[in-house]
Amino acid sequence: MDTDMEWRLYKACELRCKLYYHPVPNNLFFFFLYQMDPAAASPIDYLLMDSALYEAVVEGNEDDVDESLWYKMEQHGGRQVTPKGNTVLHIAALYGHLHFVQKILEKHSSLLCVPNKENETALHIAAREGHSGVVSTLINCAKARPELESGIGARDMVRMMDGDKDTALHKAVRKGHLEVVKLLVKEDPEFEFGANVAGETPLYLAAELQFHECLVEILNNSHRPVFDGPLGRTALHAAIIHRGSPKDSTKLLLEKEASLCEVGDDWGWTPLHYAVRLHNEKALYEILQVKSSAAYIPAGGKEGEWTTAVHIAVSENSVVLFKQILQCCPLCWEMVDSKGRNALHEAILNNSTDMINFILNSPKRDHLVDEKDEDGNTPLHLLAASNICVPPELIQHPRLSGGMVFNKQHLTPLDIASQLGSGSVGKRGDLTMKTKRNDETRMEMEMRDPKERSVSSAGKMAKAHIVVVALIVTVTFAAGMTVPGGYNDNQGERQGMPILLRKSAFKAFVVTNAIGFVCSVSSLIGYITLVEEISSFGRPKVVHKLVSYSILLLDLSLTALILAFITGMFAVLTVHSSAVAVGVCIGVCICIIGIISFLLFSGYNEHWWIVRKYEEIIQLFNKLG
Repeated sequence: MDTDMEWRLYKACELRCKLYYHPVPNNLFFFFLYQMDPAAASPIDYLLMDSALYEAVVEGNEDDVDESLWYKMEQHGGRQVTPKGNTVLHIAALYGHLHFVQKILEKHSSLLCVPNKENETALHIAAREGHSGVVSTLINCAKARPELESGIGARDMVRMMDGDKDTALHKAVRKGHLEVVKLLVKEDPEFEFGANVAGETPLYLAAELQFHECLVEILNNSHRPVFDGPLGRTALHAAIIHRGSPKDSTKLLLEKEASLCEVGDDWGWTPLHYAVRLHNEKALYEILQVKSSAAYIPAGGKEGEWTTAVHIAVSENSVVLFKQILQCCPLCWEMVDSKGRNALHEAILNNSTDMINFILNSPKRDHLVDEKDEDGNTPLHLLAASNICVPPELIQHPRLSGGMVFNKQHLTPLDIASQLGSGSVGKRGDLTMKTKRNDETRMEMEMRDPKERSVSSAGKMAKAHIVVVALIVTVTFAAGMTVPGGYNDNQGERQGMPILLRKSAFKAFVVTNAIGFVCSVSSLIGYITLVEEISSFGRPKVVHKLVSYSILLLDLSLTALILAFITGMFAVLTVHSSAVAVGVCIGVCICIIGIISFLLFSGYNEHWWIVRKYEEIIQLFNKLG
């Protein structure tokens, strides 16, 4: 016998001696022992269950159990167990074989409260599996024979907990067995079904699992319901966070216990805060109808920082929730968070454009515009430091006229906006000099910007155009080497000559392709020179001339390439079908006209691109002339 078994035997003997002068049924002794130490209540004289008996109980076939098997079981008081410590009553309850349960209880009702190695009784197992008939039989047996072997009332059995402190009701609720829940709750309406090891009460589980019918059953029949759950949350938290059922349990819980809406969890968040965060409009409305004061409870606070329900609504950019809170609690307009920020501050910080517009257009809310947070920043200061498109209503607001609103760093919104790019921060003392320097710098940049922007954009354009020009050079070169129609392979004077050499269309192809090749190579040279000029000197006049030269040649090469394509296709196709050749040429011409029309009507003509090109060509010819 090991040390653990010796200790159990010692505790059993000690308790039996204490109960010597108080005659109690034999199994009641094991019940008291179970309350002290469930493991010590396991039968000392256990025997491994006969395999034939086990299989017969699992299959539910009573004919497979002969008299010898029943006799062997009765010799040990029915205490044959499986490796998990399950008795035959556990097995019969597990598989829902009611006839076996009834027969076992007729002879061995002492097995009612015998736990297995998980400290589960047969009632725990039957409740978990949803066998309502077995649960009813076990409860009725405990009621009918308290004076015999069991010695334990039905309520005592219902209250027993397993190793995780789960009662049978916990297990039934977790698995969604409504009929079992009804039996257990009605049997012991006075008991507080408390929390298990995980902090879950049956009521919390029902709310978390959206088991609405079970929640109704517990609330209607339990006289002392416990709403607690893990992480400091209540069943109302669970109903809002884990919503999903078409039947909302929020109203039901609030009718039973209205104070639940004021209970914060471990993070200081009440059910109302979660309703706003999760956009649960129905729950928000029901809470505010029961207790509108819940809107004034801050969220958080345990770490020194906290927010409010209206700030959460603003951060979610939900105008609907924001209006719903303010309709019930108009004083929430005045609320600020732990950093002194009002709703408009929060809207700007979260880039909630809908909320910004709603607040700015709300009547008699002008005071939010120039209110300062703990750092002295108004909403306009925060707006200046953000990348939000500036609302004209805020910039032109009369309460901010002049713009001379300083925060605790002695900065105005204009100071913050102007200094963000340079990374420097000015002070109020040198504001005059700083403004003067800014004006001078701005004038200087206005004079230099057009030229600098022109050179910079020319460099970017040149890098992109070089790729295009190089591609045109490659195409025209390849087309010149592999002419349309191929070469004559026959012996004679014309061997190696192009087959279509005598056709006018082929001759036009050769000329236009050559023009395209020469213009594209010249344009490529111009762009390379342009890149070198920008990287070395960046002289605007030289850059402008090189850009004009390169673009003009690029345009000519593109035009020549298109003409070469048309003439080449025409030369090849007319050999077999003139109609196809004409159709292809017409189609290409339509495409060219479409491209030109698109450029003209898509706004590109606003820059007078075509006119400028012709002017540059005329100037070039004048210089040459």
